[in-house]
Amino acid sequence: MNEHTGFELQLSDYEKGYLTSYYDNVVSPDFKDGVEQSWYGMLIGDRMFDLNAWLDEEAGEMVCVVYLCVEKDGEFTADTSTSWFLKEAKGWV
Repeated sequence: MNEHTGFELQLSDYEKGYLTSYYDNVVSPDFKDGVEQSWYGMLIGDRMFDLNAWLDEEAGEMVCVVYLCVEKDGEFTADTSTSWFLKEAKGWV
């Protein structure tokens, strides 16, 4: 069960690995440059994902939640009914 939405986003091991690598190489370095919250889009195969990352000031750690996107009229929006915590603050566990 996912504490954020109540429903875990179903991802393949490949997708989890790709998203984790993107987080490690793109998202995390942005936060070292002073970013406090941001959204990132990532296309893997035929599925589009949004990564929402922010700094949890209370825990002093980064958090990153992944959502599957849905396309409507040529625009992608995050479907927040399911999510996957790629990175969560240790104080949340």
